Amino acid sequence: MKITNISSSKEIIIKQEIYSQMLVYNTIQAIAMDENEEIEQEKYKHKMKINFNMAVGIVKKEFIKIIIEPNKKKAEKMYEELHQKFLEYIIPIREGRHYPRKSGKKNRYSINKRKSF
Repeated sequence: MKITNISSSKEIIIKQEIYSQMLVYNTIQAIAMDENEEIEQEKYKHKMKINFNMAVGIVKKEFIKIIIEPNKKKAEKMYEELHQKFLEYIIPIREGRHYPRKSGKKNRYSINKRKSF
């Protein structure tokens, strides 16, 4: 969610960014947890789960359209389609990984020259 990339130096705006990112994260997590239960696990060798990175991209692209849709039935249909898109991107949960993960680079941009999402 890039919560470490705060784009302001004012306290109130920093708090707003953190709260909004937490809200988005919790929304995505709630939808993903619901969809994880819908995955037909017996089809696969490994236990599967929703790819959270893809879920973030889907929500960024589609969720605001659902929120601002004035027609409630159309918004509900769009929400169901969002759920189906989550199920298109599933990844295996592989137990027993033994190699260390590589950490990313430090942020090389100053506070006003960061890339937008």
